[in-house]
Amino acid sequence: MNHDFSGPVPQSGSYVPLQSHLASPSSNQPQFAEISNLSTHLTLRALRPAGTRKRAIPYGYGFSSISYPNYFFESVAWLTICCMTNSVAGEF
Repeated sequence: MNHDFSGPVPQSGSYVPLQSHLASPSSNQPQFAEISNLSTHLTLRALRPAGTRKRAIPYGYGFSSISYPNYFFESVAWLTICCMTNSVAGEF
């Protein structure tokens, strides 16, 4: 774990165990972003049926407000993980 605190763990109410962080609502955000990313990938895959040269414009979840929602949701997932771990190592 990367942190600047090198002293003993405080015994007052400021210490929060790891389990409470895992149960927080923000811990579900990376899963939401990856499921959203999967949804956009499935939409893109369905644009060209097998054996045809037909092309279509994507629409639906994410495509109505963002040009490239698959990249957006992937970025949201990694940004959330970086914020949760307090590290920028996941960005590189």
